[in-house]
Amino acid sequence: KLINDGNSYTWAPGGGLPFSEKVTIDIPNVPGFNLKYRIIGPQGGFIKHIEERAGIRVFLRGRGSGFIEGALGREMEETMFLYLASRDRESLELARVLARNLIDTVAQDYVDWGGGSR
Repeated sequence: KLINDGNSYTWAPGGGLPFSEKVTIDIPNVPGFNLKYRIIGPQGGFIKHIEERAGIRVFLRGRGSGFIEGALGREMEETMFLYLASRDRESLELARVLARNLIDTVAQDYVDWGGGSR
């Protein structure tokens, strides 16, 4: 499955699952905070929790994610985001809620860390 990332068409992970959504992580990716690790969690636990609870696939993508886009040979040049891919709308909706909860928690961690207000 190909998607237009704004720069070119690139492979969309998730094995062509029929329902997908991008959830933007609107938290600054600054040195010392390690946004990628805080989203993924220890041993990938936060992403795994969303996948197992909702029964979907979750991919961290965008600038700073470490996800190399096959067609581009590099990360996307857009803000980091979670790409959710599901077989059905209900699972996608649950994953969206879980993803937003995770992002909100990390955003509060960013404020507590001294990153300012959102």
